[in-house]
Parts: sequence; structure tokens; C-alpha cells
Amino acid sequence: MEDEWAGVPGQRIRQRYKAAAELGRVRGKLSALVINDLDAGVGVFKNTQRTVNNQIVIGTLMALCDDPNYVEVVADDWRTGE
Repeated sequence: MEDEWAGVPGQRIRQRYKAAAELGRVRGKLSALVINDLDAGVGVFKNTQRTVNNQIVIGTLMALCDDPNYVEVVADDWRTGE
């Protein structure tokens, strides 16, 4: 759930969620996104440091729960200045 660049873990979750949804839509079979050891990646323990990526991942998962039909994978043009 960490990356050198802010926002990349959240973007990966959104991309993989959309891929699972697309697979289900195309093949007509249920699909799921499984995140192994989620608590280790975003859990809050006694000495846990909250990073930007940690907060973005939590926000992404909350947004998916709020509206699972609206998932936007945004290109990060702000990095290149475009």
C-alpha cells in the first residue's frame, strides 16, 4: 500500500477494481478484488505512521463502498506538468 509516488496505490486499486468489474461484465460471471493482509497495509496500530498513500487508499476504499458503480481512474498529468 506504499509507493514512491503519492496516489499510485489508490490508482492501482481503482484500476484493478475496474478490471474485475469489466471481466464480470464481459464474461457474465462474478468477480472479486481480494486484498491480502489489508490490515497490515492500512491498519492503525500503536506506532503507525499515517502517510499520504495510506490516507488515499483508505479514501479510495471508502469511495468504492459508497458508490461501487462510479470508479474513476485519473491519469496523473500533474506529475509531468501537462
